[in-house]
Amino acid sequence: MKNKLFLSISTLYLTTTAAMAAPITLKSALSKFGVVMGLVAASIIVISVVLLIYKKVRRPQVQEPEVIQDTTLKTPETIEDAVGFYTIKNKL
Repeated sequence: MKNKLFLSISTLYLTTTAAMAAPITLKSALSKFGVVMGLVAASIIVISVVLLIYKKVRRPQVQEPEVIQDTTLKTPETIEDAVGFYTIKNKL
């Protein structure tokens, strides 16, 4: 009973507010769209600046990864080569 009453009141409220709402003009819709797109662009700029600053602050603390040799892309031809490559790569 309580749910049915709530549903009836919410439906009545939504239909009356939609019926009494002022019509939206194209100019107001475009201006709202422009404001939202401007805020999106501003947030992208802020995020980019924050990440750039973080990268410059964090960069000295991060060690450069060691260079992978060209042999990692070649398929070993024998089982001995495969085992040797595996032990070298995994530092066993």
